[in-house]
Amino acid sequence: MRLRVILLVLAISSLILVSFMLPLALLLRTFAADSAVSGATIRAQFIAPLLATVSSKDLQISVERVNQQNPSEPVTVFLPGGRQLGVHVPQSSGVRLAARGKSFS
Repeated sequence: MRLRVILLVLAISSLILVSFMLPLALLLRTFAADSAVSGATIRAQFIAPLLATVSSKDLQISVERVNQQNPSEPVTVFLPGGRQLGVHVPQSSGVRLAARGKSFS
């Protein structure tokens, strides 16, 4: 009888622990994704005005500075004609659509 009570207490404790840990894990995953998107948006908003106002050489310097400040999350700018500034990466389907003047959203 004592063993059954101990097993019951362990089972209930485990269920309570899982019921708190699972939502916490989902919340942390969502928070990490939101943080990554927010950081990328901030860097894009910093670079966007430079595209229209500075020369190609100055833009290259600005992109290099951004990449030096945060090398774990590099920035790439795709220019018309297929030229890339920053880290060279293969073009995604969204970049190819944007090059044709279409939106993917």
